[in-house]
Amino acid sequence: IPLPPQDTTQITTTTPPMETAPPIVEDPNDGGELSNNIMIYKNRGIPIYYGSLENGQVYAAYVNAYKADLGEAVNVYSMVCPTAISFYWPSYSTISHGSEPENLENIRNNLNGVQDVNVHDTLMEHKNEYIYSRTDHHWQALGAYYAAKKFAEQCNLPFADIRTYDKVVIPGYVGTLYGYSGDADLNNNPEDFTYYKPKNQYTTTYYN
Repeated sequence: IPLPPQDTTQITTTTPPMETAPPIVEDPNDGGELSNNIMIYKNRGIPIYYGSLENGQVYAAYVNAYKADLGEAVNVYSMVCPTAISFYWPSYSTISHGSEPENLENIRNNLNGVQDVNVHDTLMEHKNEYIYSRTDHHWQALGAYYAAKKFAEQCNLPFADIRTYDKVVIPGYVGTLYGYSGDADLNNNPEDFTYYKPKNQYTTTYYN
């Protein structure tokens, strides 16, 4: 992901309450518009989901095979991460697309001995927070945090509260969805790219 120059970075050492996005008031006359196969709605880019039930079943079969080979001694988890379409698609749009929640449920129903981590429902509880980028196809670090927290809770693992992190904000960010679509609404409405730095000391070893 291209980032703006580092001299624009603003570091906040105490994390305030979670940012909430302005509520989206839907207009029955506004179903969004396509720009190079990217939905543009309320200054947000949304990649269209074209997944199929068949592909979900293939995925589940692979994960089931890992569980069968590893046996009862090893826990196997499946966390399929939803995209922005599950939370921000305009309800008045007439543009056809696949149902991501339906496909996630299909995967869940085809798992055998594998523990499903349902982060779709977790993220839905936080959809009015800044969990997905508007101009990029990735989620924001806050969305990843909530998903990781859900996984840790399901595994009974300790997980640091986000208030113990340093919040870093890079303003003026425009990401991949503008690159894909070329839409002026995204380019003219940049966003903050926000991430969180842990305060604990750690060592990372990288093998090439």
